[in-house]
Amino acid sequence: MGSVRIGELMRRVKEAVHLEDDTEYKQVTISLNHGGVKLRGTKHGHEIKTKRQYRTSAGHFILSRIDARNAAFGIVPPELKGAIITNDFWTFEIDEALVSREYFHLFTRTDAFLEACVRASTGTTNRQRIREGFFLDYTFDLPPRDEQDRIVARFEEAEAHWLVAQDELERQRDDLILLRQRILDDAMRGRLVPQDPEDEPASVLLERIAAEKERLVKAGTIRRAKKLPPVSAEEQPYDLPPSWEWVRLISLLREGLSNGRSVKTRDGGFPVLRLTALGGQTVDTVESKPGDWDESEARQFVIQENDFLIARGNGSLSLVGRGSLVAEVLEPVAFPDTMIRIRVFSDACDPVFLFHLWNSSLVRKQIETQARSTSGLHKINQGHVRNITVPLPPFEEQRRIVDLIDELLTVCDALEARLEAARADAEALMQAVLREAFVGGEPVAS
Repeated sequence: MGSVRIGELMRRVKEAVHLEDDTEYKQVTISLNHGGVKLRGTKHGHEIKTKRQYRTSAGHFILSRIDARNAAFGIVPPELKGAIITNDFWTFEIDEALVSREYFHLFTRTDAFLEACVRASTGTTNRQRIREGFFLDYTFDLPPRDEQDRIVARFEEAEAHWLVAQDELERQRDDLILLRQRILDDAMRGRLVPQDPEDEPASVLLERIAAEKERLVKAGTIRRAKKLPPVSAEEQPYDLPPSWEWVRLISLLREGLSNGRSVKTRDGGFPVLRLTALGGQTVDTVESKPGDWDESEARQFVIQENDFLIARGNGSLSLVGRGSLVAEVLEPVAFPDTMIRIRVFSDACDPVFLFHLWNSSLVRKQIETQARSTSGLHKINQGHVRNITVPLPPFEEQRRIVDLIDELLTVCDALEARLEAARADAEALMQAVLREAFVGGEPVAS
């Protein structure tokens, strides 16, 4: 057929409708990155502020004026016939005598078309809208109708194989998640490494912790804590090796639980962690403003290596010096009240062992049971942490467990990297197939 304008292949459709308060309407959303046209939800007319809207028709091409540059376009599915959209969505009826709906949709998935949409979108950073004139005047080479059908058939065959590969990669990823969890769970049951009868049993560690706490109380370093009840049989979900002990997590702490400092404009002198620091590879901080927060007060909130920081919003835990926080804090950094800090007797409980223990299903289930809020999030407070019971192996066995966990998780990391590389290769292959499908009909800007 040769070179054609999009405007020759379709026409804009605007079926206006005035919303009635008592009528229920389906609303449309278009997912970014070719995610498809979907139901956003249903509302009655009185719940929708803008009363003038437009109806959609099944089979029409639809795009978001704001997010066309983010590949927010597609074909309206049958179940969204009659759904409503605002003027920030455009719908077009396709002339299928000239171009098949499937071929045109396939064409819009090409990198060249998306790049053109990006170039044609103007406005402020977050409110860039595509220009209708550009879209309708966009020119590309269109093959004959029967050739369009052959191109679509070849692509759909390739895509079917790609979807099978994607499903397999996703299954392997799920298996890898289960493998990581199984490693941690077996470790916390005493199944990962053999027990050594020469190891000092955990009961002796607990006696040493109690003696050290008594010394610190007499020295005035810490306050005497309330006596903890023993872990009951009902609180022990499984049997432990003879040299292990069930304990309350708080009994392993060198000092009491500590909420962070609320950062206000009057505070000053110290950088304070942002909550995002618990998810990154660096200590992300915000500088508190100068004021009456003096150095002696701030020292109470300064983190040290091997401190644990628990995000109160979701219960995730980071170990300073491990994983999500840098290994060495070069300057005093305080932690905010969105976090809880815990410090263990590191010569009785290996901090890295406790880090892995926290991420095991044993502790996660306790958090889910105790801390689930009405929103479904796990909002953690000090009371939840006090109630957590954990298994304590001999100290030397803890270190052997940590060494083997790290070795096995390193293997898991390598497998995950290979899966991600395979996924990226599969995505690149599909783009190559798409480009090949349009050889001789590559989009050409008008």
